[in-house]
Amino acid sequence: MDIDGFLYALNDLSTTTITNHERNIHKLDDLLDINDEPNTNIKILYKQEKRIPTLMSLYKTLLKYLHYIDDNEYITDYNNEYNKIKKKYDDNKKKETRKMLIESVYDANDLYSKLEEFYKDKEYTAYVITYILLNYNTRNQDLDLKILKSDHKVDIKNDNNNYLIIYKTMVKIYIGTYKTANIYGPKLFIIRDKKFITAINSIYNTRDNLLINNSNLTTEITKYTPYNLNEVDILKILLKHNNNIEYYKRASECRGTDYKTLVEKYSNL
Repeated sequence: MDIDGFLYALNDLSTTTITNHERNIHKLDDLLDINDEPNTNIKILYKQEKRIPTLMSLYKTLLKYLHYIDDNEYITDYNNEYNKIKKKYDDNKKKETRKMLIESVYDANDLYSKLEEFYKDKEYTAYVITYILLNYNTRNQDLDLKILKSDHKVDIKNDNNNYLIIYKTMVKIYIGTYKTANIYGPKLFIIRDKKFITAINSIYNTRDNLLINNSNLTTEITKYTPYNLNEVDILKILLKHNNNIEYYKRASECRGTDYKTLVEKYSNL
């Protein structure tokens, strides 16, 4: 490796950046033969360095060196590998940020405040989805609901769909298809909240499904939830806020799971 020439070519960068590249290029020179196939060198780097940020830094220096020597043959392979590592790093950071938000930023009161905002702003799909998640601790599949009026002719109990049925003074949600239905059987929720009835009637005026696109339930549902939280995030916040056995048992019944599982996974009890 032409280390001296490479470092000289970096003289327009900051002192810290040059120092990082200098450290990395010496390490790369010790570990790799720059003329070897990328697959060989990639395996060596993975074996020698497990820390993702350090590995990313090494790849940045390697790519910069390949540009310096004008070696375009292997740049694409190394760049693709760098992008894979960066995606893993970004995904981990997102998970850490989400965990921090759930544990120390958002609480149940924030979620209920957003629920009221959704109604005030006539964001009725967001209101209905959030209302169900906050009050019944459901999974995503439970929200894939077909909307019917009370005079419907559908045999809902012998159908693979889940239904939301609108009556004059109430709404019934019938969920026969969900992850643990073979264990817990069909679920029925009855809602008499006037705001909820207004919201679902408004949605029914435009379509007969709660979700506009059900090809990816998580992606679709988090478009409408407070702070784009997913159903597990919301469940964790609610369980933290209502940290008692009675709430856990109620949540387990609504969700269709053993309450002991919820206690083991999420409880401070």
